[in-house]
Order: sequence, then structure tokens, then C-alpha cells
Amino acid sequence: MFRPALVLSAAVLLIASTVPAVAADTGLPPPEDDPVLLQLSLFPPVQLVESRRAVAGFRLGVVPVNSEMTGLDVGAVTWTSGELTALQFGLVNVVEGEAVGVQFGWANIVAGRGVGWQSAPLNITGDGYIGFQQGLVNVNAGRPSVGLQLGAVNYAHKFNGLMIGLVNITPRLGGLQIGIVNYAGNSALPVLPIANAVF
Repeated sequence: MFRPALVLSAAVLLIASTVPAVAADTGLPPPEDDPVLLQLSLFPPVQLVESRRAVAGFRLGVVPVNSEMTGLDVGAVTWTSGELTALQFGLVNVVEGEAVGVQFGWANIVAGRGVGWQSAPLNITGDGYIGFQQGLVNVNAGRPSVGLQLGAVNYAHKFNGLMIGLVNITPRLGGLQIGIVNYAGNSALPVLPIANAVF
């Protein structure tokens, strides 16, 4: 009886000693790179976890900075160096990657593509927006934007949907503009008051 127990113990120790090596070969990130549930921050590096870490949960701070953010994000200046999937409240919200969700602030700036709802005096996306943008100035570059822009000045590199504002500008429109000045570069009459449409 003693001998089978000894063999079993040796087998367990052998298997346990090989698990870290096997895990290292799978390409999986080490546990310290897993997203954290909570980030509290004054500004980097004075924050609960490092800026390179992702957050999947709740982030609160004056200037919280993380590689990715998923969940609820609240701060004076929120900064995400990668992707964002969140409900976000900040004076200035900056996302260097793509943003999916709802952003409320004084300025929402997304370097990549945005999807969802942006509400701020200034909304800017670098690679188009899909959804609803509401602000004084809405600016979309890059890929075609799709949805509704509501603002004093609306600009999109390419736009499919409805633009409502004092001034609406797009080189390529697929939809309707309503405003004082409406410019659609691909329209038969590119500049029109009240409304311009291309279908």
C-alpha cells in the first residue's frame, strides 16, 4: 500500500512541475497581464495598477490611464491607449484605439473607429463613427460614418444617414442634410440651404 502512494505522489509532482512549462509554450499571457476589476487613479504613476494593464470593471480617477477599458469609466481626463468598450463619463475622454459604447463629456476623442453614442460639445473620431453623435462640433475622418449627427457644425469624410446642424459638410453623402448651409460634394448642387440629399 505504501508503494502505490509513493508512485502516485511522484507522478503528481512530475505533472505539477511540467504545467508551468506547458503554459509558457501556449502563448497565453501570464496572470499579471489579465484585466483587473478596479482602477483608482490620481494620474500615472499614482494609480492602483500600472497604465499597461487592462481594466474590465470600474475605473475612477482624475487622469486614469490604461491599455484597455471595459465597463464603467469615470474621470476628469480618461485615457485608453487601446480599445474601449464602456459607459464613459469624463471632462475629456481619449481613446487611441476603437471605442464601443456611450461617451459623455466636454470632449470625446477617438483615434480609431467609434460605435455607439457620443455626447459632448466636441466629438472627434479618426476612422468614422457608427451611431449617434450629439454636440456643438462633430468631426469624423477615415471610413464612412453611418447614423445621425446632431450639432452646430457636422463634418464627415463620408456620411450615410442624417446630418442636422447649422452647417453640415461632407465630400460624399448618402442620405440627408438639414441645416442653414449644407455641403455634399457628390450632390448635383453641392451647396444648398435648408436641405441637401443624395440617395
